[in-house]
Amino acid sequence: LVPRHDASGLTLTLASAELRKALKRGTNEFRFTSPAGVATAELEFAREWTVFGPCAETDLAPAITDLAACPATLRLGDKALAARPVKATSRGIDLGQLLGDQRERQGAWVYIPVTAPRSGHYGIGLGADWWFEAFLDGKPLIDTLETGNLTNPPNRNNHLSEVELMAGVHTLAVRVLSGSVGWTLDAGAYRDGAKLTALSVRVAP
Repeated sequence: LVPRHDASGLTLTLASAELRKALKRGTNEFRFTSPAGVATAELEFAREWTVFGPCAETDLAPAITDLAACPATLRLGDKALAARPVKATSRGIDLGQLLGDQRERQGAWVYIPVTAPRSGHYGIGLGADWWFEAFLDGKPLIDTLETGNLTNPPNRNNHLSEVELMAGVHTLAVRVLSGSVGWTLDAGAYRDGAKLTALSVRVAP
């Protein structure tokens, strides 16, 4: 089974010919378990995040080098934005409170250092009020610019992505566009094995 998370849930693709042969018409149940006593490493999200803003939705995107590592000054075309360090809480950060501009679709860039304790497979979760696009080490990760967050209030379990990372520090850069009544971002690690323990699949004739 090949898992893929998106805004609508979890999609499982059958990648094994033997597994396809084992399926029968009607309801098939899959059970997912983790070996007892085996610890799963998580990404470590820094408590201090860096915010650049406010900016307009139509401002140019940062250079690739500025998406891959947090700059001292973020340049969006001719616009230069100073860094604002902020301490994240267990629920992320409130950009409206920090930047004091609550117009709908107002923009801000948020940079979050994340550390992989070892090389391997990790899960990243994001939620924002109300639209966002996220990049990890300069590469696109999650994008809700068409749909919005879909869930309110937002939290880090709203949109999940699985990544392979080398051990060390990585940069998560997120552009957040404010909603009509809020402007927040929450981000953190998740353990995929803890999210799903059983699944029923119905095979049509």
